Amino acid sequence: METEVHDVIERIYAAGSERTRWNDLFEAIPELSGGEAANMLVARPKTAAMTVLSPRTDATFVDAFFTEWWSHDPTHARTLSAPVGQGVTRADTGRESFLKSRFHNEL
Repeated sequence: METEVHDVIERIYAAGSERTRWNDLFEAIPELSGGEAANMLVARPKTAAMTVLSPRTDATFVDAFFTEWWSHDPTHARTLSAPVGQGVTRADTGRESFLKSRFHNEL
């Protein structure tokens, strides 16, 4: 198990901006951890462009996320204003705010 973890960590550092490497990683990470899927949202605030890397996720879910749910995500504003290279998590908006949101509750 330790070898597999080290391999995935090395692959993260090597992935850089090559999308195919990230897609491969998002296949390997759930296999390693016993999860269902792994994904990463990439936001480009200057152009307002967003994409998601999630090879195991149904395309209709990804489409629904961008057309309906993205604007209800409480981390949305913080994501668009975050400095380059800084990740955004629920910690940036608070767990309670996230749990009460329409995004979390799918109202």
